[in-house]
Amino acid sequence: MFMKKKEIGKRTGRGIAFLLTMTLCLALLPGCKKNEEEQSESQSVPVVSFETGMFAEPQSSETVSEPEEKHTVIEGVRQISFYRRNPSTKVREKKSEFSAPWVRGTDISSFEVFACEDGEITFKTAYFDDAFWEKWNAHEGKDGCKIGYSVDFDLKSGEHIHKVLLKAGDELDYRPYLENYLYDDVHQAKGAWYSHLLPEEMNENTLITSIKFTPGEKIDEVGDEIHATVFVYNSEDDFNEKGDYIGDVSAEITIRRE
Repeated sequence: MFMKKKEIGKRTGRGIAFLLTMTLCLALLPGCKKNEEEQSESQSVPVVSFETGMFAEPQSSETVSEPEEKHTVIEGVRQISFYRRNPSTKVREKKSEFSAPWVRGTDISSFEVFACEDGEITFKTAYFDDAFWEKWNAHEGKDGCKIGYSVDFDLKSGEHIHKVLLKAGDELDYRPYLENYLYDDVHQAKGAWYSHLLPEEMNENTLITSIKFTPGEKIDEVGDEIHATVFVYNSEDDFNEKGDYIGDVSAEITIRRE
């Protein structure tokens, strides 16, 4: 009997020790779990790609910002701005925004560009080219410069239209919605009537000095704003791989529907 009682006591002691051990583990379990989670977050664990079966680098939860695109420095003409002729005073007024009705069959407006940032330009003669060359020739190295545009607008369907215009014909891509007409106002006979540029008329001397905006057949499908940019460029190096301008001489105008 003595031996049996001793054996039972021994087993009871083991049971108590087991219960104490389990209790301690349960008490420490939340802390262990947090440490494991922290460790898993701090360590870089390989991820298996189900497409290739190879190990791939884990994706970081942090947002990686794209490197800022560098701008090219334009040589020659260092200023450019949009201007609109005031029908009452005949003065050219600098514009960064403009509003008008968008009615099919009626022009929204035409905008001229000059190589300056003056608030107003008063012509000294009756000819556009005289005023244009006065501003353009004030910049050294102007002979290597060209003028381009970009046009942006949203359709009510949510589609975004963006187009860079470097030559006549580029504006035809979105013509059902908006009609743009490009003009070279400085390579014309003084006092002679002339029309907008055609693709076959473009040459190395062409300067697109004005742009007209006219509603297209589907103008009602266009949102209430049109954004246009005029820019000066020297070569193809002033555009990125997508064909967008990355130079540092430009001006913008917002045209709103009334």
